[in-house]
Amino acid sequence: MTQHDVYTPELRIQLCADQSVVKTNETIAKVRQEGLNVYYASHLYSKEYGLTYLPDCMTVISPVDGRPKFSTGYAQCIGIVAVGQSRDLDRVLSFLLHGNPDYFFDSSNNRRLVFREQLQTVLVELMLRSKQASVRTFIFAGETQFTKGTSL
Repeated sequence: MTQHDVYTPELRIQLCADQSVVKTNETIAKVRQEGLNVYYASHLYSKEYGLTYLPDCMTVISPVDGRPKFSTGYAQCIGIVAVGQSRDLDRVLSFLLHGNPDYFFDSSNNRRLVFREQLQTVLVELMLRSKQASVRTFIFAGETQFTKGTSL
């Protein structure tokens, strides 16, 4: 289009949506290229990247830091991501957890306790390092016994 073309409201909305999709795809590509993959099977290289692996809970937790993070393969897993504004620097801190709820919601052994202690540890660290009231936590899931066969 040239500067003399007429933009209808519908066309403007479509152009904005197209630009938004392009920007989102660029952001996702950048995070995947530069970010820390907190994949469920990343226990294979957990020490190399500072990840905490909880073998009894089949869970991986990233460190609390300013790196972008992502994870894929949420088959029957859940993810927890928490973010906060750093107290001392103008950056966002976060952690990401990727785990199998069948293991850490199991009350027949100490898995639930181990999971809760580790989650509490990273949440407290994030809250202590973040500005007051800036921490936000999000929980999401792949296919679980609660969502199997349903459309969300």
